[in-house]
Amino acid sequence: MQRFLLIQIIAAAVAAYLASRKGRSPVAWAIACFIFPPLLILPAVLPPVIRLEDLRRCPNCSSPVLKGSGNCPRCGGPMPIDMVECRACGKFVPEGRNCSECGAPLG
Repeated sequence: MQRFLLIQIIAAAVAAYLASRKGRSPVAWAIACFIFPPLLILPAVLPPVIRLEDLRRCPNCSSPVLKGSGNCPRCGGPMPIDMVECRACGKFVPEGRNCSECGAPLG
């Protein structure tokens, strides 16, 4: 009985860790894997959740493309660089963590 409880606790902890790394609910997966430990396979093999903020539209075919992709996977067209305005210096620079002109954080 104690071994099974230990297996349940370990399965719940591992499931919570895997779910949080993939953008899924760690509490829900921990509870599910505590009740039925073989479910631990699912958070291990499921792909990460893609958020809408991580997508943009291809200007050529309008299919959704992950930010940071160089080319559209559907039509192969090049993706334009996203430009943002730096709040510190007011210049438009490529999207990133820091301004390429003044070095101020962009986020």
